[in-house]
Amino acid sequence: MRKWAAIAVSAAMTIAAVPASAATMVFDLTGNTSTSGTAGNSRIFSATDGTTTIQVRATAWSATPLKSGGYSISKAYLGDYSYGLGVTAAGDGNGSNNEHTIDNKGSIDFVVLQFSQVVQVGNAALTPFSISGSIDNDSTIGIGSTNAAWNSAVNFTDLSLFGNFYDLYGNGRTSTIDINPNGFQGNLLLVGASFDNDRNYDGFKLGSLTVSTVPPPAVPEPATWAMMIGGMALVGTAMRRRRRIGHALA
Repeated sequence: MRKWAAIAVSAAMTIAAVPASAATMVFDLTGNTSTSGTAGNSRIFSATDGTTTIQVRATAWSATPLKSGGYSISKAYLGDYSYGLGVTAAGDGNGSNNEHTIDNKGSIDFVVLQFSQVVQVGNAALTPFSISGSIDNDSTIGIGSTNAAWNSAVNFTDLSLFGNFYDLYGNGRTSTIDINPNGFQGNLLLVGASFDNDRNYDGFKLGSLTVSTVPPPAVPEPATWAMMIGGMALVGTAMRRRRRIGHALA
């Protein structure tokens, strides 16, 4: 009897989960717009792998360093060009001389992307442009989360939503860079020119972005549930039979 009970317990505890897999997709962020416009505009993009679709809302911002420390952050114009997204801040005029890029000349430009679900970002195309003779694409990356709807307006003048901030150093030429080497996950992504621009000016456009979905926890298959329930029933039957035999011998 103990042998049967042990077998039943073993069967009940053997749970085979449905394997969860991540979908990987690429956002194409290129387009054809003017170099300047209304600050605070947004642009919507989507990407799919054929079965899963993710949407993202992109906005532009500009951070001006304060003498007392920290930054004064304001909305900026988000342009969409053949090499990708660029930012024209208040002090950039009509965005000429490549100042409609994501750059850190004067103020520090950055783009925030709000995804329709939690993702793990991977590679990004950061194409550099000459900013006052400097060609570099060093960047500052932030990854975070919000409970706000992906297509709602969120005030990013407070950067506390981004729990993970780090600097990446580009190679000064068109390249695809892994902008998330630590594998952080979230539904918010900040891509900015380097906030630590003590070297050369940085200026680039964000042309594409690879993301992977984050699979939910594995769920047991229906057959596994049936096996587990059947196993527990067998254990119960064995225990009841054992008690009856015990009473009969008493």
